[in-house]
Amino acid sequence: IPFLRIDKKKVVFSNFRGRGFGDNPKYIAEELHRNYPDMHLVWLESRLKGTGEFPSYIRVVNLNSFRSLYELATAKFWVDNHRKNIFIKKRKGQYYIQLWHGALISKAIEKDTEDRLEVRYIAEAKRDSENIDICVAGTRQLHDIYQNSFWYNGKIIDVGSPRNDILFELDSKKIYALKNRIGIGNKKICLYAPTFRNNGDATVYNLDYEKLKTTLEKSWGGDWTLLVRLHPQMLHYKAVLNIPNFVLDVSAYPDSQELLSISDCVITDYSSIIYDFALTNRPALIYAPDYEKYTTSDRRLYFSLCETPFPIAFTNDELTDNIQKFDLATYRERLESFNTRFGVFDKGTASKAVCELIKKNIDNTKKEMIL
Repeated sequence: IPFLRIDKKKVVFSNFRGRGFGDNPKYIAEELHRNYPDMHLVWLESRLKGTGEFPSYIRVVNLNSFRSLYELATAKFWVDNHRKNIFIKKRKGQYYIQLWHGALISKAIEKDTEDRLEVRYIAEAKRDSENIDICVAGTRQLHDIYQNSFWYNGKIIDVGSPRNDILFELDSKKIYALKNRIGIGNKKICLYAPTFRNNGDATVYNLDYEKLKTTLEKSWGGDWTLLVRLHPQMLHYKAVLNIPNFVLDVSAYPDSQELLSISDCVITDYSSIIYDFALTNRPALIYAPDYEKYTTSDRRLYFSLCETPFPIAFTNDELTDNIQKFDLATYRERLESFNTRFGVFDKGTASKAVCELIKKNIDNTKKEMIL
């Protein structure tokens, strides 16, 4: 749309193709407003139910509207953590920053799963990568994935994941305030956050919540609250998962990183959320009852879960045993070695680095962004 003027101070954000105020884009928006309050921030959201979760300085626009196309066409910067639709085309003078939604990734993605991807998605991904100006990497592993598996040959900055900055800013007052917001009080928290299965098998989500709570309290002491956060593609399983009443369902909570910041322990299966949480140095465990089936028929892994520092269990009894035998000092030694191997870049300054990049390019009219 050549006749529309590009607003050099406008930034359009998108999170997982229309979700609410969360993940990496959220932390860029907050940092931008904090340091450059004259920027015009727009968020493309498809639900338009949770608009109350957005701060007043962000203008929310329906992703599935002509207005969203106008916002994209007139913004100097696009900030996203997922692919854009195939018909979205960047104009000259615009810059697209890709943050992705994982930093240290165990499940194979993009070109590495090409044999299982739909033809339409592959075309969409290739077009999207043509539009991208800068990819932001949280780890050396993701840097390599951008280069080798993203159909992308542009620039990459290794600054960490903006969403993980919160995990470097923890203090007792913030944690207490977040716990009160969710209604937990001063109890210890164990977050269970499994990922989805392509085959739709709900029987793998058979965590024994009562046994887990009893084991945590006996082995690690204190009064524990269990939280469960289901992947968005799992929400239709809720009715058959038999989650006990004493477990708090936080699947609808908009910011998973805030949940990580208040958790004392995290349990997952193949989700990269465990690698984010590991930045806190707190205990994390893997419960993967379908490990062999998942890795052979659902999704290939970049590395075996047995190579991670996280104790892995295939049954509830094994999970209990891992909690009882957990040694924090050994765990932290293995964690440091693991993070070194995969090149974790996080230092709590990723949001600042991306915002400085945006500010530096406001008046840039060249094809490439100034680093």
